[in-house]
Amino acid sequence: MMFSGIEHVGVLAENPEKLAQWYERVLNFQVIYTSNDSRPTIFLAGDNGQLLELIPDQSENQVPNKDKRFHLAIKVNDFNEALAKLRAEKVETETSFDIFRGGKVVFFQDPEGNWLHLIFRPENPWKNC
Repeated sequence: MMFSGIEHVGVLAENPEKLAQWYERVLNFQVIYTSNDSRPTIFLAGDNGQLLELIPDQSENQVPNKDKRFHLAIKVNDFNEALAKLRAEKVETETSFDIFRGGKVVFFQDPEGNWLHLIFRPENPWKNC
């Protein structure tokens, strides 16, 4: 199947490190990846494997519209096929880009202006982070 569910939810954080500690302490999430940026992006995983992305507020890597504080990432098995489906449905997309370890991303909006993005990641990109 081309679209295989929600891959992660991303939220902006004023202090990603402090917020990650809260998610670890209070909700038993585990940090699985921290970027090497001065204000890092942090991914956490719950026990069931669902992911939360903490994005530093005011970073250069924010979603295209800074007024949108959340995004929904849709996991895809075939990035090009999924992107072609969006285009066939006349969905306007931002320019796609590569992410670490061979992944790909493209942002777009639903009819009410909510930000989503397709995401393709190779198998287990978090291993050995």
